[in-house]
Amino acid sequence: MAPLPGITGDLQTVVAALQQLTIKVGDLIQQIAKSVPFMSGAGLVNAANDAAAAAAGVPIAGMYRNGSVLMVRVV
Repeated sequence: MAPLPGITGDLQTVVAALQQLTIKVGDLIQQIAKSVPFMSGAGLVNAANDAAAAAAGVPIAGMYRNGSVLMVRVV
């Protein structure tokens, strides 16, 4: 990466390291998003509330949707 204007020496090294770390964290987030099934929205149960989600087999702390709203079953 090109040096940033006005930043020299050790500070430039720290900035460069942080830029690289930011890129790596972004890559990791993309990998996680691709591997988590609910991120795509495919296969989520559509239920009006927690009781309906429970009847449909969604476990406590499981995700379901109510139309276009992402829900988490708590009871």
